[in-house]
Amino acid sequence: MFDFIKAILHPTYWITHQHPVPEAWQLGLSIFFGTLLAIGLVAGILGFLKKFAKPIRNIFTRVSIWGWTMGLLGFMFLFFSVERVAFVSARMFYLIWIGIAIWWIYYIIKYSINDAPRLVAERKEYLDKQKYLPKKKKK
Repeated sequence: MFDFIKAILHPTYWITHQHPVPEAWQLGLSIFFGTLLAIGLVAGILGFLKKFAKPIRNIFTRVSIWGWTMGLLGFMFLFFSVERVAFVSARMFYLIWIGIAIWWIYYIIKYSINDAPRLVAERKEYLDKQKYLPKKKKK
């Protein structure tokens, strides 16, 4: 147990690639990255539907871009790990990938909690005001 902790804390553990990814991990990671791609696809389709308000469509678009980017990068890192490409298959890239994914999700959640409801309310208020204003007559 303590040898594993010592190995993790040593920088060479994260930089070098000595062992191939086990087949069970390959399957699990492939399913995970494929799920991210599917989330990106479904969110992209929902982002194009006009039945949602613009800020909600923006949330779907952001999730779609996140899913596609993280899924494709994950498959790329998995490919490099399986093929044992020396530099790009280092374990630190998975840590960087996880950090970027969490940071990106944080900003998507922040937008969907703080900004999107406010923008929907502003749009609704604007439309409510517009129905009382005179319209241009069509000839």
